[in-house]
Amino acid sequence: MTYGPATLTQLVENGTFPETTRVLQLDEGTVGNASFLAMPSSSGQQAGAKVVANLALSPEQQALKADPGVWGQFTVLDADLLDDEGSALFDAIPDSPVVPSYAELSEGADPELSVEWVPALDEGWRTNVLVE
Repeated sequence: MTYGPATLTQLVENGTFPETTRVLQLDEGTVGNASFLAMPSSSGQQAGAKVVANLALSPEQQALKADPGVWGQFTVLDADLLDDEGSALFDAIPDSPVVPSYAELSEGADPELSVEWVPALDEGWRTNVLVE
């Protein structure tokens, strides 16, 4: 189980998983998820924090993040809002025999759960899945 299915491409390439590995897409949909970057308002460096946030959200950095050879996490950017140069960065990411396209994976995806669910999910995981 992973929030970042694109990471499986590298894991297959390096032999961690067999070449027959494929991402399983649930018919009922999946929970969408994004990585979050928090900047404490009390840091006293709000201008610097904004620079970091803008860099993290740049098409260049998001394309690097999406590349399975770098990180393998899908972008949080709306592809329909990218200019030609930004779109080209994502078009250059190689297709994977392991992972369906983002468009395919996001079909039927449910929005991310509210933060209020996190403690119950964590406890459910520890109690029912991580049984020792």
